[in-house]
Amino acid sequence: MSEEVVLTTFQSLRRRLNRLASGWLHNDDDASDVLQEAFVRLWTSYRHVDEPREVEALSIRVVRNACADMLRKKQSFVSLDEADEPAEPVSDSETREETLREVECLMDERLSPLQRRVMEMREYEGLAVADIARRLDMQETAVRMNLSRARQALREMMKHSENR
Repeated sequence: MSEEVVLTTFQSLRRRLNRLASGWLHNDDDASDVLQEAFVRLWTSYRHVDEPREVEALSIRVVRNACADMLRKKQSFVSLDEADEPAEPVSDSETREETLREVECLMDERLSPLQRRVMEMREYEGLAVADIARRLDMQETAVRMNLSRARQALREMMKHSENR
């Protein structure tokens, strides 16, 4: 199939796809991002499509999957501050310092050295997952997995310490 057919088919579906993405994401900016990502995905795989109707079906599927990816990404992203923040705001700086010291002690005691290092690089140094992976010579998925496990372990430890 020619590039022109894919381009014209996608352009004719753009409004419909945008409504679909907006309905899923409830955010017009995110919907625009998803459409751009969907077009890139479609553009890299258009050679496997023979008819305009297949381009339409593939476009809808790609937009739906990109929306699901974005929602999953937003849902799974919980910063350490949000996860461990108490329900009422901390009014005393000493209480906050005490909580931070407690978290650091828990990190030293309970996390593996790799999990602790990944957590420090992400939360304290503010590095992106790709930068951490590059510095530690790891794959990004392994960094995400270690970070997720470390956060989960800290949440559980904090819950147990609060229940005592």
